[in-house]
Amino acid sequence: MSTQQFVTLLFLAILTFWAVGAINRLQRLRQTIVDAQPVLAAQLLQRHEWARRMASALRTALPGEADALDRALAAGKQAEAALALVQAKPVATGPLNSLLLAEHLFDDAVHPLLLRHEADEAVQGWVQEWLTNQSKLASARQQFNDAARQYNDARRQFPTRLVAMLWGFRAAPLLDPPRHHAEPAAGGVPS
Repeated sequence: MSTQQFVTLLFLAILTFWAVGAINRLQRLRQTIVDAQPVLAAQLLQRHEWARRMASALRTALPGEADALDRALAAGKQAEAALALVQAKPVATGPLNSLLLAEHLFDDAVHPLLLRHEADEAVQGWVQEWLTNQSKLASARQQFNDAARQYNDARRQFPTRLVAMLWGFRAAPLLDPPRHHAEPAAGGVPS
């Protein structure tokens, strides 16, 4: 074997070992996203269960809000259906985008309802539970987003980007927080 052949084989061996290492790293980072998903799913399901209990309890206390309560329940069901798709494919963009949309619809149905009635005695306990649920959900969402950012950052680095393209490692979407336009009263529901 000539020196040139030896150097070429050595280079190919180093390149192969590096590529295998890069693939393994991307797979580990993608797995952290998958591992963060059940925590997020548990918080979302807990929040939707809260909405069912809240809607049931407030139907008599707020008879004029039946449509808003129905919208919140329908949005919660839609979000649960989207969540089931995410659970089947935790890193796929389409299901995560569907979940984001459904969660925004849910927040847009519940948040204004709570804002309108935050001073009502029948609603105050539900507002406190909403705040607790939102805090837990924000933490789970942050954990998911941190895992997705780490994966995406690793995926974008050169020369790992080349391996990612060749082996089909797509970017992971982030779960942005809900958006609200109304300002709450002091100590009320956060926007």
